[in-house]
Amino acid sequence: MPQPPTCPVCLSPTSEIAQLSGEVTARRLGQLTTGRFSPTSTVADTTLLRCFHCELVFAHPMVGGDAAFYDAISAHPGYYPAQRWDWDEASALVQRFGAKRVLEVGCGNGEFLARLKAKDIDGTGLDFNPRAIRAAQERGLKVELKSVEAMETDGNAAFDVAVAFQVLEHVEDPLRLAKSLMAVIRPGGAVILTTPFSPKHDEIGRWDPLNIPPHHLTRWQESSMRQLGTALGASETIIQTNRTKGVFSRALISCWMGTHDLSKTANRTKQLMHGMVHPVSFIRHLHAQAHRPQTEGRPAGDLMLAMFRKNDQAD
Repeated sequence: MPQPPTCPVCLSPTSEIAQLSGEVTARRLGQLTTGRFSPTSTVADTTLLRCFHCELVFAHPMVGGDAAFYDAISAHPGYYPAQRWDWDEASALVQRFGAKRVLEVGCGNGEFLARLKAKDIDGTGLDFNPRAIRAAQERGLKVELKSVEAMETDGNAAFDVAVAFQVLEHVEDPLRLAKSLMAVIRPGGAVILTTPFSPKHDEIGRWDPLNIPPHHLTRWQESSMRQLGTALGASETIIQTNRTKGVFSRALISCWMGTHDLSKTANRTKQLMHGMVHPVSFIRHLHAQAHRPQTEGRPAGDLMLAMFRKNDQAD
């Protein structure tokens, strides 16, 4: 029997934790996007593996969605939020570093770059979506259709900070992306990466279709992100997550989500009634939320930010 592939971050042995049906995932994505997502051929069956050492969960095979896939799921109303916790935190870190030049990979239409410009910080963005690039350029922002790997070969290693907001979990080689980001910053600079913290608080007994393949190929916790810092040779690694709701509120939400798809939202009253009708399930969810992993001495939120400091000495 063939051995499962090793961890893409630390190369440690792994074990299978789930087999996901492409047909089921496609159907749930269709419900989420009110029918816009339909081509089941773009969603293959996938195996999820967990690293014994760093606990990274990743897809096998590591194959992400194509352009048609992303065009369909981006119809979800909350797919491109106007405000993001990680933008605020990263902006504060950039200013704390006194950064003058910042690179953003996967910049979209340039919302974060616009924030930098308002603070007189020279921001450069990279993206592969021509429509988003045009929108950013029309706002007077510097955005190119280029990969960070291509920029690395240009020898332009002069950025003070490089950021990638919720990009790492989409790529087929996360370590390669992180190393390329590290290569284009100056000695003493920093790489800032954000991802969902998995499992999210409402993923008790269920898989969020937007947090599994082919949308997200990797699922990160603090241990796997710290291992990434080790693989990068970072001189300093800082991990933080956004603040989350209390245990009782999280249990109500996860209990409701356990039997309803993402398109069926509920107010607090409906969640309470659901918990009363299903007391055994609610208690199970309450126990799981009470034992949620912690970061910085408090229950982890659903979004994680990692800052990796590059050694002051050039290679």
